[in-house]
Amino acid sequence: MEENIIDTNTVKIAAQVIIFAGNARVILNEVVTAIENNDFIKAEALIKKAENEITKAHEIQTDVIQAEARGDKLEMSLLLTHAQDTLMSANTEIRMTYHILRLYKKLHEAITR
Repeated sequence: MEENIIDTNTVKIAAQVIIFAGNARVILNEVVTAIENNDFIKAEALIKKAENEITKAHEIQTDVIQAEARGDKLEMSLLLTHAQDTLMSANTEIRMTYHILRLYKKLHEAITR
């Protein structure tokens, strides 16, 4: 049976993307809790923190894409696919969290008038 071992560079890149995107997702849960508590200042600060984490993950992804465009090949793996999926999910969650924040702010303003 042939053994398939993932290149250590691929593992390192995937792990970094998963960590940064995962950090963003954890922070976004805190954002939603702050929103539920009408703590919009905290929510806005936290969402910026989540965006910083996503930016780090996205920069790694961009480096990989640019390397491939130069002809450098990165071994594709399920782990790298998972990293991309985690990044895309976190990006979607950030966009949705912004919508939730705007809606809650409007609702809060309407109720407290």
